[in-house]
Amino acid sequence: MTNARTNKHDVFVSYSRKDRSQVRQVVADLRASGLVVWLDEAEVGFGDHVRRKVFDGITASSVVLAFTSRNSLTSQFVLNELDAAMWREMDEKRVVVVPVLLGRIDHEELPQDLRGKNFVDLRHNFARRWEAERSRLIGDLTALVRGEATEGGAVVLRAGDPLIRFFARYHYRHTKDSRDPVPAARMVEVAQSFVSAIVSEWRDEDERLSRSGSEDRLFFNVQRFLNRYGEFALQQMTLYYFDHGPTNFAEPFTEEEFEDLADHLMVLMAVCTPRPADAPDDPRHVLVRLQGGVITLASVGQDDPSASDPWPSTGRDASAEDPRA
Repeated sequence: MTNARTNKHDVFVSYSRKDRSQVRQVVADLRASGLVVWLDEAEVGFGDHVRRKVFDGITASSVVLAFTSRNSLTSQFVLNELDAAMWREMDEKRVVVVPVLLGRIDHEELPQDLRGKNFVDLRHNFARRWEAERSRLIGDLTALVRGEATEGGAVVLRAGDPLIRFFARYHYRHTKDSRDPVPAARMVEVAQSFVSAIVSEWRDEDERLSRSGSEDRLFFNVQRFLNRYGEFALQQMTLYYFDHGPTNFAEPFTEEEFEDLADHLMVLMAVCTPRPADAPDDPRHVLVRLQGGVITLASVGQDDPSASDPWPSTGRDASAEDPRA
């Protein structure tokens, strides 16, 4: 894969050799997806200066995949790799380090630099966890390599196809219930049911407005979005919100939660819906920043005085109006 920074490698793998068998499984799947992976077994030969080869590997890779376990945190080599990678992250002001948790390590045992970062959780049952997380990790790494994400722990993408690609490859990751997770397959079913219900409700409301003679055709934008991306895109957006929003699955949906999610979806559809063919050209485009359950929008482009710093000091969330309006 050709990455955005034209580095020699896409992913540098930092790990303890005591975790080698699990790491090899992940690396095999990453390579099968087309990612170019730096792994010491293939890159460090007899007689090589190990530290120099490792440092060169870190600086020549777009992302450092840090397999973190009790084994790795007792390895000075691994800790040195992590230090070098985190310095790069601070220097380049972008995500470089992606932690992957292995074994039975607790969050409190993580180095301070890693505690505030999103991580891939492969603890407790590696085979089951990796099966559930494989596609999401590959998608996230691919986005990082291409320069599509991220800033300050948030994912920043252009509205339209790049944003929809992010949602399309999103996998439910048990963000709020990692100790006793709801099966991901069940959450997909819930998302499908929700989208079916909300689309039906939108259609009914659109017909009511049409019969009343109102020019406010609610479903017009919805239909244009569905024509381009299909209901699957809405389902994936819903799944993301389930994972990161305030919904508590121990209780039935409240009307407020239902309306809040519907509003989020409407805004995302509005900024992603293709402009009509007869619409005037607009040099602006919309950036979408996803950080947990908060969705912030910014309009950037030609003649936009805020283009150098598009994010408002108090970010607008997904209830904001379409900035292209």
